[in-house]
Amino acid sequence: MDDQDFQTAVDLEADRLLRLSPCELMQIQNHEVISSVAGGEVSVLIKIIDLGDFRHIGVLAERKYFLGSARYARGIKVQLSMQSMDSDEIAKYYV
Repeated sequence: MDDQDFQTAVDLEADRLLRLSPCELMQIQNHEVISSVAGGEVSVLIKIIDLGDFRHIGVLAERKYFLGSARYARGIKVQLSMQSMDSDEIAKYYV
């Protein structure tokens, strides 16, 4: 496998996660996914950093070399927010 296979695996998993709703993304946990690419199978780690009403999701893969490794990554920031509606908005939608 070459570097492109590892980056492709990371990109595919990040693109899959981006198709989920923010609510679904707020519920996922750290886990590992095996992604099949042209050169074989790549282990992709989903790493969550939860910061309350928003979280960072890292999509990571690592290729081992003889004296080190290369890392491939993409990130997603998810934020849920809410605010109170003013009386004009309430009248427009509900009254």
